[in-house]
Amino acid sequence: MSEQDLDTYMAIARAVAVEEAKTMPTTPDLQRRAHAIAEGARDRLAAIRRAERAKRPSNVVSGAIRDAIKAMSPAQILGRLSELRTIHPEMQFAHRSFEHLSDDDLRSALEDVESLIERGD
Repeated sequence: MSEQDLDTYMAIARAVAVEEAKTMPTTPDLQRRAHAIAEGARDRLAAIRRAERAKRPSNVVSGAIRDAIKAMSPAQILGRLSELRTIHPEMQFAHRSFEHLSDDDLRSALEDVESLIERGD
């Protein structure tokens, strides 16, 4: 299945789900469970995308990333980037959502941000 076919299928599935949700009775518990399912699906999709991108060559320069960042998991890196966005709202980030980056690119992005903060840029 091509990416375009998948996008089309997902758009149709979303439209159907939205219409069904409009008439479905709901409770706070159902809303929490639905949110948890959606978050799980997004996390799984992000992991699949990261795995696919990890197979591609990266533009990360070997040795340019500090060991502490190299040792971090993708979830830890995303958490730290989110934390830095909150601490430094004036910073401009190249990506709105880092979940589409390979693990190496995530590490490079965090290294860039941490380096900028240390230099006071």
